[in-house]
Amino acid sequence: RRTDSFTSYRHDPSKLSSLASDKVRTVLIDARGYVWIGTFDAGVDVLDPTSGRIDHLRHDPDDPASLAGPRVFALTLDRAGDVWIGTDKGLARWRSGTRTLESVLGDKEVSRVLEDRSGTLWIGTFYTGLVRMDRDGQIVQTFRNDPHNTASLGSDDVRALLEDESGRLWVGTADGLALLDRSTGDFSHYRHDADDGASLRDSFVMSLYQDRDGLVWVGTRTGGVSRWNPRSWELGGHRPAWLENSPVTAFADAPDNHVWIASVAAGLVRFDAATGVAAPLD
Repeated sequence: RRTDSFTSYRHDPSKLSSLASDKVRTVLIDARGYVWIGTFDAGVDVLDPTSGRIDHLRHDPDDPASLAGPRVFALTLDRAGDVWIGTDKGLARWRSGTRTLESVLGDKEVSRVLEDRSGTLWIGTFYTGLVRMDRDGQIVQTFRNDPHNTASLGSDDVRALLEDESGRLWVGTADGLALLDRSTGDFSHYRHDADDGASLRDSFVMSLYQDRDGLVWVGTRTGGVSRWNPRSWELGGHRPAWLENSPVTAFADAPDNHVWIASVAAGLVRFDAATGVAAPLD
């Protein structure tokens, strides 16, 4: 930040100490300041930014203590300092106390992991719905789509999870945004409606984020960004020209109450909701 410059880490096939793959899917910083790098095809790398040392957590089909699968979709740090790793072959837990891996939910393709304020873990999967799990890895409850029940999960393809500041659990799926009533297990649904300009701009939800002002941002696959104001319960859509039809993949707070918006086609921009101005990162 002091020099406005970047240090790049890339795969070098001649160096075992380099990044295992350039196909980086997700990044996490743990309590030690180490950077966890989830790759699309080579497991997890753990970088010590001080020394530059990179350790590898790989999938080995002959080693049950290795990473569950090579494709990593989710990294989540829990309050105990353990890291939960969602892969194409299940969920793994890295225990900070023993520096060891253990396999959990080996039959599911895990897309998202969320620890809520009570310590309960919510596991989103690509094809088998939403799983509620305790810290011992025991499944407490599974939510699936039931075409005969309108209050069930909208789709078994779960792409995003968010517990908002009021404790509400939001689930972004391939068929809309779902809000769980934890007392009944029923879901309320928010989807795109071509006749309603205040509905979601697209029903395929890719990412969820709540900013400092409490606004919930919904990144969609082809409809840009929708924004929900919990104080008014209005769900407003926004699809500026610079987003085109690009999937919105992530959000983060920016200075001066702006929001960073990441998308596939437009890259990374700093968006001012008050003025509508989007400044790209050059």
